[in-house]
Amino acid sequence: MTDRQIYTAFLTIGAFGVLIHLTLPFMGDEAYFVAWGREFSAGVYDHPPFADWVSASIWRVGEAFGITSQGALHRIFSSLTGVACFLLIWRRHPENLPLLLCIFLSPGLIIFFSMFMNDTLLLPLLLVFFLSVERGVNAERLDWTAVITGGIAFGLALFTKYSAGLFYLGIAASLLSYPRGRRFLFGGFVPLSALATVPFLYNLYWGYQNCNVNLAFNFQFREIFPSVVGLPQAALAILLVTGPVGIILLRHRNGLFTRAFLLTSALIFIVSYQRGYFGINWAAPMGVLAALAVMEHTAKLNLRRIWHWSLGFSLLVLVSA
Repeated sequence: MTDRQIYTAFLTIGAFGVLIHLTLPFMGDEAYFVAWGREFSAGVYDHPPFADWVSASIWRVGEAFGITSQGALHRIFSSLTGVACFLLIWRRHPENLPLLLCIFLSPGLIIFFSMFMNDTLLLPLLLVFFLSVERGVNAERLDWTAVITGGIAFGLALFTKYSAGLFYLGIAASLLSYPRGRRFLFGGFVPLSALATVPFLYNLYWGYQNCNVNLAFNFQFREIFPSVVGLPQAALAILLVTGPVGIILLRHRNGLFTRAFLLTSALIFIVSYQRGYFGINWAAPMGVLAALAVMEHTAKLNLRRIWHWSLGFSLLVLVSA
């Protein structure tokens, strides 16, 4: 296939993925986030409140413009969030457009990341956190812009969903194992982490004052039992949001983001076993982490083969959906 045919195929598959995403009925947790945003609340029962604050803001915008279709703007917001993540990475790696397309136009990532408001928000927030850490690692001196930007981004990520902690641990472990990363880990990463705790402290305070079962519900009161059933679910979740790129990364060990991808994957498998279950949408941020990781190895990869594998995989997912 020529480059033009590859672009056309990816764009066509991506368009079908977006069409499915925009036309699927609201159900389960997605309807839950849309409904909770109908009325603003300082906190919510079973997770940090940032996703619901954003949902409430989307409702207000819809009301201001007379858009009465419930949840329509939420779906559009999710799609635009994915576009923003793509553009942010593409700006850094414009020469690898087809490789980025095969990740971001994967139906798995389009459909599953954007069906839940908190997972949707995690992608840009964690992406900014990852890029800030990379900037801090590469800086000759302590880069306070990277520290403050990364701290705010991860703080909002943790203020959105507790699972953001997995990606924090993955990047911290990567810094510890990465020669250039240790200086930042014991330097700028410390104030970054301290700054990130500020919004989470609000969540703890609100929960203590109004709903002290918030954390307990997520970590203790659910029916959670260790089981190997969670392992294939985690593997499928990662595969759906990364496609063949995720498999290719198993062959590599070097690079800050590659290490973070592999170490976070290991943490995900541990959690999936401990919980006995793993939701597909929980792995959504692995898509952007895989995109950053594969950019560290493009000189060693057969890109055309990856494009063809990704096209085949996307077609398989699209047909199955």
